[in-house]
Amino acid sequence: MPSRAVSSVCVGAFALANGCVGTEARPVHVPPVPDPAAAAAQAPAPSFAPSAGPTPAEGSRPSQAATPPERVALPPRSAPEDTGTLAPVHPTELQVTSGSISRGGAGQRFDVRAPSFRAEWGVVPRSVAEIDFVYRGPTEADAPLASGELRRQIGLKLRAQNSCNVVYVMWHIEPAQGIVVSVKSNPGQRRHAECGAGGYDFLQPSRTQPVGPIRVGERHVLRAAIIGSDLHVVTDGVTSWQGQLPKAVFTFDGPVGVRSDNGDFDVELRAAAAPTL
Repeated sequence: MPSRAVSSVCVGAFALANGCVGTEARPVHVPPVPDPAAAAAQAPAPSFAPSAGPTPAEGSRPSQAATPPERVALPPRSAPEDTGTLAPVHPTELQVTSGSISRGGAGQRFDVRAPSFRAEWGVVPRSVAEIDFVYRGPTEADAPLASGELRRQIGLKLRAQNSCNVVYVMWHIEPAQGIVVSVKSNPGQRRHAECGAGGYDFLQPSRTQPVGPIRVGERHVLRAAIIGSDLHVVTDGVTSWQGQLPKAVFTFDGPVGVRSDNGDFDVELRAAAAPTL
């Protein structure tokens, strides 16, 4: 079809259909006009549904949001994982009261090969401590506990005023396995000859998580922290024991330390450089 001029008045749909720009007329080529009936038949039906609003990608949440997970009660104060980095204790700074140690591998590690081992670090109380250890197997000779039981274990001493007044956080290896917390309280007594196996109170946790077995050659970390009146125990990065300490614990105080029975261990003790109470 030959080109034809259009009017200089170009507004609305007429302007769009005839190729006008502004109000200036110019010759344009007008293609054949399609059949209106055919165009109407091919056009999709208009939608009059109300707008659904912005999509989640635009920042709004769907009206049917997923059910949030059930809330878990948290301790009123920070968990022991948040108590900061602990510094390794040099073996020469330990006061060994039972057994003996020798320098171990890299860092501040030491070897324990005695069937009965007890040691504390200094005299300043600290509320957080941990041991990084490798179990090397049973000792050459066994030494039953004062109760007569033969047990293989390693753990931490907290608030260790003396042999008769102390908190133990122990990781049992044999015959049973797991974390056991006990308080030994004997007011007025200091030496093992005075209290023996008396004064023990084995505590029950308010929250617990099973721990796996300790195998020869494996490396593990045991951390304990007293936060307020609660004790938090973390094994290999997982909270495995949490509970309230009895009032008797706060009638004595002392440094942190290490205890083991009837096992060979490579150990590193870590604790806060200053009291965290």
